[in-house]
Amino acid sequence: MKTSYLNYLALVVLFIFTGCDKSSEAEAEAVVFDVSIKELSVTPERQEESISISSSGEWKVWDETDWCFVSENRGSGSKTLNIIILENPTAKKRVAKLLFWGEDGNSEVLITQDRLEVAEVSYTLANIYSDGSMIPSDKWIITDESTPSNDDFSRLRSALKSVGRRDITLEFTNITSIPSELFKAGLHLEYGSLVKFTAPKVTRVGENAFKNCDALTYISLGEATTIEGWAFDYCTALANLNLPKATTIGKYAFASCSALTSVNLPSAKTIGDRTFGYCTALTDIDLANVTTLDEYVFSYCSGLQNINLPNVTTIGDLAFFNCTTLKKISLPKVTTLGDGIFWGCDALDIVFLPKVETIGVEALHDCTALTNITIAIQSDIKSISYDIFDTINVSNVTLYTGVDNGSTIEDNYMWRVGLSTFGPFMQIGIRE
Repeated sequence: MKTSYLNYLALVVLFIFTGCDKSSEAEAEAVVFDVSIKELSVTPERQEESISISSSGEWKVWDETDWCFVSENRGSGSKTLNIIILENPTAKKRVAKLLFWGEDGNSEVLITQDRLEVAEVSYTLANIYSDGSMIPSDKWIITDESTPSNDDFSRLRSALKSVGRRDITLEFTNITSIPSELFKAGLHLEYGSLVKFTAPKVTRVGENAFKNCDALTYISLGEATTIEGWAFDYCTALANLNLPKATTIGKYAFASCSALTSVNLPSAKTIGDRTFGYCTALTDIDLANVTTLDEYVFSYCSGLQNINLPNVTTIGDLAFFNCTTLKKISLPKVTTLGDGIFWGCDALDIVFLPKVETIGVEALHDCTALTNITIAIQSDIKSISYDIFDTINVSNVTLYTGVDNGSTIEDNYMWRVGLSTFGPFMQIGIRE
């Protein structure tokens, strides 16, 4: 009897332990539903990414787009699938969501795909949108064959800003006129700017068209004949200027282009007020066909050393104001010089004015290095201001007159033009 009891007790204990083992096995076999990826960022190209599903039951996958899906949309148990992402042909970043549903839980995966990037794009302005749908590119080619409307250009500005984070090269292949204020305020993109501009058929650049484009390093306008006022004012990164057909340059057109070192304007006839004012890096300039320079045209060009003006006849007030490194200047055809023409040119040593008829007030103010000056004192002289030498020690200056009657010069011509009070010069010479 005792033996039977003990056997019974042993069976009960064995049953209990066996039940516990099975319970533990069941617990061990239970799997919490999960996926190995929660978020995924990818490039615009077609690609596949692996994703692992952990599950102890059946599951399904729902996709919300036709460009992002999984290799199997239903199954059971744990498994590895492929997420298939098609190429993004658009100009917009796009987002897809994959929903994973299982008997034992659910999860979702968020996929973000970048927008397409290309080296260059071509548009007509009528087809440009300002909502960020443009294809990001470092070079934009605008193919319009006639001058678009102001609204078209407004869309261009907005569209360029919308792509952001890049430096843009812009080419107008057929447009012949650039409207005023097209890129005024610099077209500063988000961490980028307009850096190069090409327009092979443009003949006119309007006022303020590129004002403050301070990242602009290159322009090509081979057919341009007219550059209006302030067109490139404060383009502080522009180093080279080549406008072979430009005849008229408006006021302030290149003012404060502080990096400008090279200028080619072989056809220019008229240069407006302050056109090169504060172009402090400019050292040499050849304006062989220019006939008129307006006031302040080279004011504060502190690096200017050599200038060629063989055909200029009229120069406005303060044209060379504070050109502190200019040492000599020859103006063989100039007849009229405005007020303060060389004011503050304290390195100026030689001035050649063989045909001058009129010199404005304080023309040589603070030209303290002056040692010789040629002024043709002739019967057709009209007006030389009495204070032309008022800050200069004329005893260090040789005045070349162009006539061979020195005493008559001092007694008559010099008095007539108001110079007699500034003698004695070091010498009065003759230079034909």
